[in-house]
Amino acid sequence: MSLGTLAVITFFSISRYFISQSFHKRRSAFEFAAARAMRIYPRLITVLVLIALVVFTKTDLALHFSNRDTLL
Repeated sequence: MSLGTLAVITFFSISRYFISQSFHKRRSAFEFAAARAMRIYPRLITVLVLIALVVFTKTDLALHFSNRDTLL
């Protein structure tokens, strides 16, 4: 087993432990799902917007952000 494989297995094992602890602290499955969504989705949306700005902008970024229409 390579060191990378061991690191991935360790990472997922620790992640499962923390997620299960979070689940047991909640009163319901809905509360757990809502807490997970509130943790994941704001960051996901932020990253997707940043990627869209960088990847799909065909002009210079400084010119893009200085344009008044960018914020509208």
